[in-house]
Amino acid sequence: MGSYNDEIALHRRPVRASHLLSPGSVASSKRMPSSVIRLLLVTDYPVMRHGLRQILGGATDIRIVGEARGVVNSVEQAGACHPDAVLLDFAGKASYEVFCQLQKHHGHLPILIFSTAHDRYAKKAFQRGAMGYVTKDHVPDHLVLAIRRMSCGEKYVWPSIVLGWREQFSAVVTALVTSIVKVWNPLAFTSDRSSSH
Repeated sequence: MGSYNDEIALHRRPVRASHLLSPGSVASSKRMPSSVIRLLLVTDYPVMRHGLRQILGGATDIRIVGEARGVVNSVEQAGACHPDAVLLDFAGKASYEVFCQLQKHHGHLPILIFSTAHDRYAKKAFQRGAMGYVTKDHVPDHLVLAIRRMSCGEKYVWPSIVLGWREQFSAVVTALVTSIVKVWNPLAFTSDRSSSH
C-alpha cells in the first residue's frame, strides 16, 4: 500500500495508455524527433487559434506550419504543409469527424486531442488511436510536453482523465445491474422501501 504522497505523485505524472486502445486501433510507430516539430493546428475558433499560438510560441522546438478548420480543409492542409503532428482542438461530434478523416487520409500523423475531460467523442477518438489527450484546464506546459512525447511515438494522457473514465464506467455498470435486479426481483426493492417507513 503506497503512501498518500505516492498517490499524489501518481496523479501528477502523465502515463502511457496503450491499454486504452481499442483492439482494432494502431498506434504510430516510434521515430526519432527532428530538431523542430512541424505542427498542424486544427480549430474552428480564432480566439483558440490565437491562444494556442501564444502558448506554443515559447517552445523553440515546435513550429506551427499550418492552420485548418473543418474536415475538408484539415485533410488538405495535412497533405500540403507536411506536418509531423496534429493538434486538434476538440469540440464534440464535428471534431470526431475531422479526426476520423485525418486518420483515413493521413494515418501516419500522430494526433493530439485538446478537449474537456468529459467529451465522449474525444474519449472515443483517443480509444481509436489518437496519440495524446490533454484537457483545457491543464497548464500550458502539459500541452508542450504532450506534443514532444507524441512526436517520439509515445502516447500521452493525464491519469486524472483515465480515472474519470473508470468512475463513469463503474457508475454505468452499477446502474445497469440495479435495473436488472429490479426486473428480476422487484419484491426486494418493494420490501426495502416498506421497511424504511
